[in-house]
Amino acid sequence: VTILLYRGVLIFLPETLIIKKTINLGDIAIAYKNIVKNSQFWVYMFQINLAIIGLLTFITQTPDLIQNIYHFSSIGNGALLIITSFAYVFGTQLSIFENKQSFLYLLPLVIFIVSIVMLFNYWAPIPKSLFVVFSTIIMFICGNLMPRNIAKAIQLFPRNSGLVSGFLGCITLITPGILFSLMSIL
Repeated sequence: VTILLYRGVLIFLPETLIIKKTINLGDIAIAYKNIVKNSQFWVYMFQINLAIIGLLTFITQTPDLIQNIYHFSSIGNGALLIITSFAYVFGTQLSIFENKQSFLYLLPLVIFIVSIVMLFNYWAPIPKSLFVVFSTIIMFICGNLMPRNIAKAIQLFPRNSGLVSGFLGCITLITPGILFSLMSIL
């Protein structure tokens, strides 16, 4: 199968096998330097990280809260997943916050605070209906915020979009990992 796929690429997509430019490590280092020095990139990165931390907190805590604190039935659990999934998808399609930059900067903070409130839900549970509302808000904001900021960060460097994408992925995996490791120590 692999040989057939490779032959198909050779026959139908020969331009993908042509290397137009040699890779120069000096150019890559300069590109990373430009990425790291760009303050707008770090604004987008900060928002992405807060949203991902909030989303990961939500994803890891929700099943336990649903089963042990709120005692949702299987149908209730499924309904919550459907509601929050639609909220995420709806958030990705909605661009109402596009021109409201000052409000856009507050969204990751809102998701972070809501996630922390939900984390402390073990000790002081909020009403079940408010839990569903918070869950929906978190998923809507994540859906609205993360793809947009990732795209904007990559658009800052159109010629180095692969480097930016890899750097974004690296930082967005390292930051929550470090934060959650610190939280587990505390």
